[in-house]
Amino acid sequence: SHSSRVSAPAPLLNRRMIKSWRNLTEQQADNAMKQQTTRRHSPRIHHQLHALTIVCFLTAILQSAALGLLIAFLQDFEFARFDLNRLLVYQPAHELLWRALCLASGSGAISLLCVTAGWSDLISRRFQSLTKFAIIAMGLAAYAALDSYFMMMTQFSDLARDVSYSYSPSQLSTIQLASLTITQFLTKLLLISNTLESVAGIVLALSSFLTDRFPRPVAWLGLVLWLGAINASVLASLGHTDLALKVYFGSRLLLIVWAAAFGSACAIKSAQQRTPGKRSGEAARELSSQDSQKSEHAEPRPPLESSNQFSEEQAP
Repeated sequence: SHSSRVSAPAPLLNRRMIKSWRNLTEQQADNAMKQQTTRRHSPRIHHQLHALTIVCFLTAILQSAALGLLIAFLQDFEFARFDLNRLLVYQPAHELLWRALCLASGSGAISLLCVTAGWSDLISRRFQSLTKFAIIAMGLAAYAALDSYFMMMTQFSDLARDVSYSYSPSQLSTIQLASLTITQFLTKLLLISNTLESVAGIVLALSSFLTDRFPRPVAWLGLVLWLGAINASVLASLGHTDLALKVYFGSRLLLIVWAAAFGSACAIKSAQQRTPGKRSGEAARELSSQDSQKSEHAEPRPPLESSNQFSEEQAP
């Protein structure tokens, strides 16, 4: 028995060990490729992209509706010659349009928060702390925006109704309170909500550039969007409210374009993930065929005696 163990030539043993190690390495690589293919075409990713597509397009629709309602509300108001007394008299005559504008704007803020949550899931796990910060910042921005819109929908509407139906439209206390309400609205919208939204958007846009397979046009457009939006906050802090409002509404237009582009990119990626099981099966069959081809072109095994000698040598 001892002579049979030592009778195996050393080159044959080395060749068998190298070949076994090579086969094990190739099998591990094939298994990793199969797992990666299954993960790329998993149903969870497909449903996630499909949901994000819906939310992006919904955000674009709500933002478009808010801008359209704002234009419809101000088409007869001559906003270029802004007068608070005229606004207090003008608003009650367009009560339903005013409330629809506030509701659409608030819904747009909530949908933008949902987009941010879905966007952060596409970012690399290396930036998980940054994505969490972005979600928290966008959540605070949505809260401030909702508070400001609902304040204008309820408190300012009540003040405008009191002024419109009173005998003295120039009541000083009511007009001062209405002016204070508008000041609080602009402060929450431009200095708080818009600033937090812009910071969160810039963080996610920069993280998107460092994430593999993320659409670069969407990342560039998002970076331009949020860098432009933060200028509205800077102008408002410097006292240029009129210019800040123009920049803010311009950023809302760009937000519609960005949300539509992001939704389109997610829809294209989701279409590629539509049949994950079939794709994974095809990939597995392709890998199996490659394995069979490798086995066909593999070197023939050594004789049974040598193989037994090698196994005996490996036994304790």
